[in-house]
Amino acid sequence: MAGVWHFGSDGVVRLVRDDDDKGTPSSACHHLVRREGTSSEVPKVLVYSSTNEKILSYADLQRKLSELGWQRLAPSKEMASTLQFQKRDYSRQLITLPTDFRCFGLRHMIDIVIKNQGCFVICNLA
Repeated sequence: MAGVWHFGSDGVVRLVRDDDDKGTPSSACHHLVRREGTSSEVPKVLVYSSTNEKILSYADLQRKLSELGWQRLAPSKEMASTLQFQKRDYSRQLITLPTDFRCFGLRHMIDIVIKNQGCFVICNLA
């Protein structure tokens, strides 16, 4: 059983369990998608700077990360609901993403931008 730590507006941290193994996003994922996609916010997209290519799938992202020296780590039973990438030089830098691209959100995009400075930008989805 896995889950996601959720920081509530009341300042309390709660573990939202992910009991859904049917291939659909968990309730925690739905919450994050709704929150990031509210009508007051413009949806965001990760863009590869060199070619202005929008990253619309994990296949696109994995191809670009591979070009930048990242390799995908083999999945483990403990982290079955995540994808992980590590620099090929075996540095301690990791990028951890949800396995379901529908749960890929702004916080994941920011992590990628910070760890690959000058290679990606976050833009409004238009």
